[in-house]
Order: sequence, then C-alpha cells, then structure tokens
Amino acid sequence: VLQFFVPTSMGDKSQGITIRTHNYFETRLNEELDRAARYSRPLSLLMIGINFRELIKSEEKSVIEHKKGLIIAELVVMIKAMIRTMDIISSYSSEELELMLPETDKAHALKLARRISEDAVKAVGIPVNVGISSFPEDSQSKELLVDKCRQALKLSRSKKTEAIADAAKENVKHITV
Repeated sequence: VLQFFVPTSMGDKSQGITIRTHNYFETRLNEELDRAARYSRPLSLLMIGINFRELIKSEEKSVIEHKKGLIIAELVVMIKAMIRTMDIISSYSSEELELMLPETDKAHALKLARRISEDAVKAVGIPVNVGISSFPEDSQSKELLVDKCRQALKLSRSKKTEAIADAAKENVKHITV
C-alpha cells in the first residue's frame, strides 16, 4: 500500500491518500466481476498512463523522481474527488494507475475518462492517456478485460497526445478528446 500525504486546503497533513496495490485490485476485480455477472450489472476499467516525457526532457533524474511522486499524488487527489467511495484506484506501475468502476457502464466511464484527461493537464501540468474496457461488452473474463484495457492505453499513447482509447469487442478503437 502506497500512501501519499498531501495537505488539504486547511493545511492538515494528517490525512493521506491511499493507493491500493495491483494485487488488491485484482482480488477486488474478481469479486466485482462475480457480482456484476450474478446481478447483470456493468463494470468498467480505466487504465491511466501519465505522460512524463516532457518532464524527462527538461529535468535531472533525481529531480524527476521527486516530481513524479508529487505529480502522482496530486493526480490521485484529483481523481479521488471525481469518483465514488466504492470505486477503486490502484497503482499498476510507476507511471500508470488503474481504476475500477463497479456498476458503471461504458458511457459513464467515457465521461469520467474525458474529465480526468482534461483536468489532469490543469491540475498537474502533464497530459495523461486513458484506456477503457467494460464488462460485459468487451469481455466477461478478468484477464481479457484487463488486457483490452491495457491495449487501449497503449493505443492512446501511440497517438502522442492526450487521448482516450476504448476497447471495442473485436478490436481497440481510438477516441480523441
């Protein structure tokens, strides 16, 4: 469990932002997919990739690592303000976050992805790329659902701009913001 301490507007440093681990995310994904299948409810995944390329060009390596942590913390604070308490945000890698949205269809996940993409530049000054996949339309298998979300993120990154990509049933399609 990674925990970032970010001051609130009142300067209180005692409240931290918890980012779950990928293992926790996978365990909860199994549970939520079972529940979604049992009750015929939707579930969406977002994979959020932070574009640190611009930062790397202009800074030294030690400064970059420090700034990465602060940027991720600010991004998590921003996303936490947009999501419900039942939604789960976790760290997939040092430059990627994953977000599980139980009982959220693709249309609502897309709206959230657009909002995250637009607000990230304002909040942290660095663009993000977002990949989306949804249950049941993209897959009913956990592994394939995660894989399609990763493929969508990869596609959105290949455009070298702020972008959102959606994992369609047969293939992955690109959606620009």
